[in-house]
Amino acid sequence: MKNQKQAYNSNSEKWKYTNIEQFASHHFHFKAIDKKINLKCEKNEILLYNGKFYKMGENLMNSKIIACDMNDAIKRNLNNLKKIFNTADKNIDFYLHIPDNLIETISITNIIGQKDTDKILATGNFIYIEKNSNAKIIYREKSKEPSYISNIFEIYMQDNAKLEFANITNKGDNSRGVHDYKASLNANAQLTYHAIDISGEIIKNNYCINLNKPGSSCFFNGFNIAKKKNHNDNYIEIHHNAKHTLSNLNYHIVSKDSARSVLFAKAIIKKDSSSCEAYQNNKNIILSKSAIVHSNPQLEIYNDDVKCSHGST
Repeated sequence: MKNQKQAYNSNSEKWKYTNIEQFASHHFHFKAIDKKINLKCEKNEILLYNGKFYKMGENLMNSKIIACDMNDAIKRNLNNLKKIFNTADKNIDFYLHIPDNLIETISITNIIGQKDTDKILATGNFIYIEKNSNAKIIYREKSKEPSYISNIFEIYMQDNAKLEFANITNKGDNSRGVHDYKASLNANAQLTYHAIDISGEIIKNNYCINLNKPGSSCFFNGFNIAKKKNHNDNYIEIHHNAKHTLSNLNYHIVSKDSARSVLFAKAIIKKDSSSCEAYQNNKNIILSKSAIVHSNPQLEIYNDDVKCSHGST
């Protein structure tokens, strides 16, 4: 969030519909509730407590998966992290490594315990997917109280890796969050991303997908329900940085009462990225006269050898 405020520009596309000053009253001197977690950890589950690694299930422990505190991963220089993190954001708490040729389904549960509702919890997650692996990950946050979160996800996918990632946000009506998601894909890697936002007072999601090598692809599916005076803003950039890359975005929004929902999606095809395909489809339902949906799918194309389309209803 601190980096967001430093880079904030009210005229930018990313922050066009959300004023970052709505978070100005929240401070970063976060103090978590000091208590033990009594929840059972399922066999294929990883438990986080306020974004930090807490426990891993039996099945995952018996595999070659590595789940640990990020500082520990950097000290061990796993996957040359010291070099990667010369430029990456330092606010990362949790590290997950999926080894070569592994097929696995993982549930990640982040348990949030906030003592002061005027404090922002800054958390971060780094996921590294090795070659030829095939993983499915479901990420959820659990909190009995209102939460105020700044959360970062960084995903690196090596050649021929596949990842299906479901991010489910179901916050209380008084909860707020700014979430930044970044994914970088190598040759023939495939990311299928499901963004599911059910509730929350103010939710600001920023996505940046980089298709860096030929054959890489992203299938982005979004579903957003907004009610009462909820504000849900989704900004998505998909960068076609190489030839023969594919992106397909499908996003659905339901807005009612006096809620405001936003989809700003942009596919960017670079000059040398020929034979690319980029598709965008956004469908919305407005259930009241006071509800608002801003829909802005965009194609930014610098190469003639492409197949692209976008639409909104």
